[in-house]
Amino acid sequence: MAIQANISSLLGQLAKQTHANTARQPVLSPTSSPQERDEDSSRTKVSQKSFSGSGLNLKLDLASGQEIELNIRINQAGGLSELALETRSQLSLGDEEKLNSFLQQLSQSVDALFNGRAEGSNVFEFANLSGVEDIDLDIYQDNGNEKQILDFEKQGRGSGRKIEAQLTEYDRANGSEEKHDLSLTKQAKRDDQKVIYGQMSYQWLLHQVNSAMSVMDDKQQGKELAGFFNSAIRALFTTANSGSQLLQE
Repeated sequence: MAIQANISSLLGQLAKQTHANTARQPVLSPTSSPQERDEDSSRTKVSQKSFSGSGLNLKLDLASGQEIELNIRINQAGGLSELALETRSQLSLGDEEKLNSFLQQLSQSVDALFNGRAEGSNVFEFANLSGVEDIDLDIYQDNGNEKQILDFEKQGRGSGRKIEAQLTEYDRANGSEEKHDLSLTKQAKRDDQKVIYGQMSYQWLLHQVNSAMSVMDDKQQGKELAGFFNSAIRALFTTANSGSQLLQE
């Protein structure tokens, strides 16, 4: 596989690969030297703004019970320093297809998010793929002075389903930092549903509209209707927020 300096491109390549030899093997004793373990423990944490290079850490649970881990590191020079894909057991054909679909969707989402093209798109479509349950994901990208970090978590089991996501952008040149809360609350099943939905971002509603309209036979008409409803939802939430601020004042 050719080395790519771009997380999105690398994910797209992985989506086209077969993953037959990724099952974890039982380890009876440490295989790394003390020096190597020290180096691993001293890696820069993703949450630190001083990180260099790009990377991805993913833990994925499928409905079949399969557990998948993917770790990627790309150094500042654009070289691939780590690529590790591990599964709980050998992937079935169905799970391999799910994984490849997930990686392809994730590749598109990363490209959109880190290049400012996520507005109005189904940017978290990878989390809604059939058979995908829990997701624990962080992605970081270093473009010189600009640092970007996406923290993403989906809980698809238990008392309810929710998606928590935050995109942090940090400019080292001027010290500015922006945080964008992209969290979505879905299918709450607890007694405090009103509280949960009262704090819900309108991004979830936009996603629901886009998903519903995308199944229409007339794609152009579906796109126009989605745009109409999305504009109305944004206007409604803007008005509601303005009214809330006035009441607080």
